[in-house]
Amino acid sequence: MNELLNPRERQLQIELDSITQLSTNAFMKRFEGSSNKAVISTMIENMVVEIESFHSEVVRKRASFFKITEGMEHEDVALIGLRVALHSLIVGNQTVVTVGSKIGRAISQKRTDSSDGVYYYKTAESEKENGAGGIKVLDLVLKSLPKGIMGYRLISETVNGKRKSTYTITQGTKFEEFMREHDDIFGMGASNKMPMVCLPDSWDSVYGGGFLSKKAKESCPLVKRLPKHDKPQGDTIFNSINHLQKTGYRVNQQMFSVYRELDKLKP
Repeated sequence: MNELLNPRERQLQIELDSITQLSTNAFMKRFEGSSNKAVISTMIENMVVEIESFHSEVVRKRASFFKITEGMEHEDVALIGLRVALHSLIVGNQTVVTVGSKIGRAISQKRTDSSDGVYYYKTAESEKENGAGGIKVLDLVLKSLPKGIMGYRLISETVNGKRKSTYTITQGTKFEEFMREHDDIFGMGASNKMPMVCLPDSWDSVYGGGFLSKKAKESCPLVKRLPKHDKPQGDTIFNSINHLQKTGYRVNQQMFSVYRELDKLKP
């Protein structure tokens, strides 16, 4: 990141970098001079090997994986899968279905090369294809990463008298050691939804506030699931939100370390 940029310019650059699916060559330029460049290159190469192996094993390419990656360079598919998977490992508590859907959306965004940089689902069928194809990419990520970095965990719980089982991605026994040794690698999965480095824009409707760039604003309306929600009457709600979002904060490291230890004890 260019330290000469003012905070607002830095924030804009962060948003544009994270919301745009970069080519592998453009992405690798970020790591010029980094001791971890070779590690990242190896991760991508291993992932490409898994992708090519899967292609060679399947003759009739009708699966969702082939549909969402059609025409894409294997290196770009590998990079997207690794970025989303590694970021999801840090966030924690994410199901395989959720992470797979994120990968599928990012791949579709890259492949369709939409003019505004944001990929929107056109049909329920395309959403289904993205999810199924993305889960396959996640499987290939798991196979390509060093042993002990990532795994799947089956979580079973009873909801309304019915037993429900869900697979989540989980940090392996060597994840923390790997992260300490290669800390800047985990910036490769950074999201535009990370804490901002400057004050957010104010809201006066359900659109246009928060993040600075047009692309980020379009993907993050105030009401995510109901983007056509009517504007609230008066300014009380918007004034409250604007006040809250401009209040700085920092992570309580002691509480965070306790949370991480407790999270490991989940069945």
